[in-house]
Amino acid sequence: MSDTLKGAATSVRYAMQLATRQGASRAINQDCVRVVPVTDTAVLAIIADGLGSLANSALASALACDLATEHLTPALASGTLTRRGMAEAMQAINVALWQTSLDRGIALRTTLSVLALQAPVGWIGHVGDCRIYQARDTALTQLTHDHSLAEASSLRRITRFLQGRGVTTRHILDRVVGEHPIVRADVHPVSVAPGDRLILCSDGVWGVLHESGILDTLSGGETIALTLADCLVQAAADQGGQDDASAVVVAVQ
Repeated sequence: MSDTLKGAATSVRYAMQLATRQGASRAINQDCVRVVPVTDTAVLAIIADGLGSLANSALASALACDLATEHLTPALASGTLTRRGMAEAMQAINVALWQTSLDRGIALRTTLSVLALQAPVGWIGHVGDCRIYQARDTALTQLTHDHSLAEASSLRRITRFLQGRGVTTRHILDRVVGEHPIVRADVHPVSVAPGDRLILCSDGVWGVLHESGILDTLSGGETIALTLADCLVQAAADQGGQDDASAVVVAVQ
């Protein structure tokens, strides 16, 4: 297909929400969420989850969000963002974190999932195990693939070996931003329609609520005090989640 997405002219509004909450098992919140209203019809939504075992995880996720905003906003504002442009931006973010790690002598590694939307079309850039879902009517579709050891088909023998010894592999990532000078980011298009809701969330949300819980929370609607993003994060905590929990909701109206 074409490298550039072209949608019919449309008049849309976005309702954009974000929420993040430090997990009970974390000394600091290592998630970062960002929503950038670029133009009246274009929005950039970002989520990053720093690797929990590293001291500079919060810095890594924040830098990734800053760099994604810097690299993608100009092309999204001008309507010229392409598949190649998204792929190059994800690689540039990776190189910047990797080089900063070398310069400072620290480890800066994070997941990164980006939604660059100019309704009715957009691009997704993704590395790691944060997830992007599309909610339409009563259906929830996962638009990203987890880059975890449990999901890596090329490593199934190792995965079975570890699982046979009681090692949980869902949280072991085989692809992150900032670890190597080159990263393989998943880049693909997304089409949206009025009424759709795009949900970006960290594993602190989806790992606790699962798809059924996310749908239940969305169908419950907003409250006077809480947005849908708040409700997702709160629901994860109510279900006993111990990890940092973050969510971004972009509703196409």
